[in-house]
Amino acid sequence: MSLSADSEDYYVLKKLSNGSVHAYEILFNRYWAKVYALCFSLVKNGDDAADITQNIFRTLWEKRCELKIHESLEAYIIRMAKNGVINHFRQKQTRIHHENFFLLANPPIPGRMEDALLFDRLERYMDDVVSQLSQHCQSVFLLQQKDGLTNQEIADRLGLSTKTVEYHLNRARRFLKERLRHAEFFLS
Repeated sequence: MSLSADSEDYYVLKKLSNGSVHAYEILFNRYWAKVYALCFSLVKNGDDAADITQNIFRTLWEKRCELKIHESLEAYIIRMAKNGVINHFRQKQTRIHHENFFLLANPPIPGRMEDALLFDRLERYMDDVVSQLSQHCQSVFLLQQKDGLTNQEIADRLGLSTKTVEYHLNRARRFLKERLRHAEFFLS
């Protein structure tokens, strides 16, 4: 472990790497509030900020023997916090993306009003997004999704090649996937 900045942090880290719980408590008490404040300022949610902060200090403990810090400990922990926030948003975005696709693939169960309302909202959003596609993409996509036609049937009906149909479908799917990725409001 190498550290060039604060000698007190260096000795605390050295003790930490030897498994000292007391050294861990010193680091925790010294940096917890700063890390939490940074996380909270970025995620704007107390529970999420606390979870991210907890994960950072848990990681410090779990990897105490492997730490190689070439900067100040504070800078290292702040960088961990920023990376923790980035990972939090990535995981949240992935979860939202999967839940939106799940809602599209699994219409609501009759009798569950909140599911029906959420599904209606998502369906209206999808209709709006589909309307933003070019005319050819929109026609091909709707013939496949709403009418259940195969690529060959779509090609025959529109006088296109199957490769052109595939091109428009792929383009439509990429467009929809990108728009759904940014559709966080469904879960709020």
